Amino acid sequence: MKNRVKWTARLLAKLGRMPDTELAQLLGAGKTSVAEKRSQLGIPSYGGKSVKWTPRLLAKLGKAYDYQIAQSLGVAKSSVAEKRRQLGIPSHGGKTVKWTARHLAALGKVPDTEIARKLGVAKSSVRLKRKRLGIPPHGEKPELKWTRELISRLGRESDREIARSLGVGSCRIQAKRQELGIRWYEKAHWTQKLLGRLGKEPDVIVAEKLGVHPTAATRKRQELGIPAYSTVRWTSKLRKKLGRVPDLQIAQLLGASGQTVKQERQRLGIPKHRIIPWTPRMIALLGTMPDVKLVEPFGISQFSLRAKRRELGIPPYRKAAMNARHWRGRVRRRIYTKDAVNRMGDGKPDSRIMG
Repeated sequence: MKNRVKWTARLLAKLGRMPDTELAQLLGAGKTSVAEKRSQLGIPSYGGKSVKWTPRLLAKLGKAYDYQIAQSLGVAKSSVAEKRRQLGIPSHGGKTVKWTARHLAALGKVPDTEIARKLGVAKSSVRLKRKRLGIPPHGEKPELKWTRELISRLGRESDREIARSLGVGSCRIQAKRQELGIRWYEKAHWTQKLLGRLGKEPDVIVAEKLGVHPTAATRKRQELGIPAYSTVRWTSKLRKKLGRVPDLQIAQLLGASGQTVKQERQRLGIPKHRIIPWTPRMIALLGTMPDVKLVEPFGISQFSLRAKRRELGIPPYRKAAMNARHWRGRVRRRIYTKDAVNRMGDGKPDSRIMG
């Protein structure tokens, strides 16, 4: 349950000057509470368009659907609906509510749904009437009085325990604690031995040893800047590839996620692998010499060179050299038939020479 907002002049000045979601987060309230207050004051939404309500436009309210009027004005449907409700004009084709003293006395004492069913109207009509009269909804807890004693409990007890003792939602306690910049309650007693296990064991196992929730171990590890535990074993050969090839390629070699590789690279302060601008001259040199000899002039890794060469279907230089040596060896080891040896003195080529 969100906090009920005390609308001061300073807070009202922020309406429409920033998104409702951001203002709601600052206040620890719901987005709908901010949006409704802004609509009540006739303030357009952040980045929205304001409407100049002339007598001619006001005369259309209730005689046409809200979305039709909104389309003609180029504004949101909610802007038209709110203006119509402020003037007490029923919607087009809707029903006018006759609020008797008995019905008004029931607001806040019974659920809005029950009153709406008896009146034969929408629940939103009842809710709007109740909010205009400043009546809290049925079943809502009274506003908390933040005494010095209550504030002193923040951070010393868990938000859930304080909320349970007051009979309110824990989100209201959390919002107040965050507003005052008070850290969350930490039950765990961290010893040097346990701190040394962070990152070397899963957070779940460390949390079990402390007898706390796994999130407590995760928060402590992140606070100290310790990377998460991973089954990946980084060798010096693998670390040399960081930043020289894309993280995903290393992740495939390790059988791990790309995020694991990224965290290790950032921990070592290695920049991300850059995209190589392959020029026609660079491509023409591929396969004409060993890949290792092109690493320094190109300024890229041997892994990237080999990947590009394979992508273009260019055989490696060493393969061509091996083929040449192989065939030279075959020529030296030629096998001659008996007839071929007899004909060698004639100086005539023999087609039966087998290489």
